[in-house]
Amino acid sequence: MRTICPSAVIALSLLGGLPVATAVYSQSASDTPRPAAVQPSAPPAAADNPESPVERGRKFYLSNCAVCHQPSGLGIPNQYPPLAGSSFVNGSPKRLAMIILHGLQGPLTVGEHKFNGAQPAWGKALDDRRIAEVLTYIRQAWGNKGGPVTEKQIASVREEFKGRDEPWSSQDILAVPDTAVPPGGEQATPTPQR
Repeated sequence: MRTICPSAVIALSLLGGLPVATAVYSQSASDTPRPAAVQPSAPPAAADNPESPVERGRKFYLSNCAVCHQPSGLGIPNQYPPLAGSSFVNGSPKRLAMIILHGLQGPLTVGEHKFNGAQPAWGKALDDRRIAEVLTYIRQAWGNKGGPVTEKQIASVREEFKGRDEPWSSQDILAVPDTAVPPGGEQATPTPQR
């Protein structure tokens, strides 16, 4: 069964002429409970400063991403993948930037859970600073251990794939080394698959 993520459709349709992307994720596995190791935690300490990039990323996430991926980052079983504890979030910032800039469509495995749907592209709607803020937030929230993502890193990935008009597949994303870091940031530490 396919479902539509209301906030993604509304947000993209309100951005003036952008194609309305359908944020759809259907988990092909049965209703398997979430692993106990992936529990929500408090947002990063920098969230106390309303001017911090992490706080701006948190606010954007809660307004645009949380309907599908949930305020806890745990996603919705059988529909939307978790961001908490995800190797896609904790691993290569280049992979994550590619997904947010151009979207992701088709089969995807996060932990032991299989999904098949679409993550809308945000590259035409958001500038590099905003993308860096939201990615920094999700890489530091809910117990995630990813480092910050910089505006320069997003600009580098945007430039590298500037001619791309279609979403990535999970095979495309996984072909990028988990330690790949765009210029303008620090080396990533690979996150073991669960």
